[in-house]
Amino acid sequence: MKMIIKRRICMSMKRFSMILCMMGLVLGCAADGRNATVLMEGKRAEEPFSISMLVPFLQDTTSKAYNDLKSLVEYFRNQLVYEYFSNTTGIPFVIDAFSNSIVQQLSAYGITDYGISKKDSKSYSIYIALGCDLKLMQALKNILAELNLKPGSDNGDRDIAIAAMLLFNLEQVSYYTFFLENSLSDEKLNEVRTSSTATIESISQITAWLFSFMKARDELIRDFKKVISGAEVVRDNRQLMEAELKKIVNDGKIKSKISDISSLVRDIQNLITQITKVMP
Repeated sequence: MKMIIKRRICMSMKRFSMILCMMGLVLGCAADGRNATVLMEGKRAEEPFSISMLVPFLQDTTSKAYNDLKSLVEYFRNQLVYEYFSNTTGIPFVIDAFSNSIVQQLSAYGITDYGISKKDSKSYSIYIALGCDLKLMQALKNILAELNLKPGSDNGDRDIAIAAMLLFNLEQVSYYTFFLENSLSDEKLNEVRTSSTATIESISQITAWLFSFMKARDELIRDFKKVISGAEVVRDNRQLMEAELKKIVNDGKIKSKISDISSLVRDIQNLITQITKVMP
């Protein structure tokens, strides 16, 4: 199974390697030296490059622009499939305690009778947010084990609030990933392909925003890994552990990045809706 998925990823990668090179140049650096992760976000930023400037370097027909989009979507999907199937031992529960022994608002993250986390579970969402990294998942479990999440316990409210906000912010990344995957379904892509209102610019804009989302998601996973790994190392010191976790729970930088991917998903969905609302 792994080999099949790897081959699919390689095939998808070859089909849009040139477009990634061009986008890398545009997205990776700006004329004034700024990191330009979201340069392709249209009118929201005063970017030195725009999608209309990029189009001549990419494709000269809507069908070719669509092929680039389809290739990138296929790569995006295959990447998610590979991440999931890279784990053959099952997805662990985030909270190492039975659901009925945890406060109700966090019980969905605890151990259930069926013994292994399923794809529609809260733990699976966290697993996806962490880039399907089992070691990182275990580190998060070790951190949460230091918090008192039982009903009616001393210091419970504070610990519950920390755990709830930490897991909520992590889960947002999975939510937007799943939402975007659904927004780029085969049905929707076919509607884009056959729409009389689709242009080279609009299709290439979707491709650019998707590329930006993938890049931003990778950056967030790296941020989560750094914070969670750091918090696990100092988990015996409650003050230091909380200071690390605040970088996800309260820190503006990570929350801003989560907001950025939310905006990208919204922009992609809105543009697809705009393109497909008038069918030929």
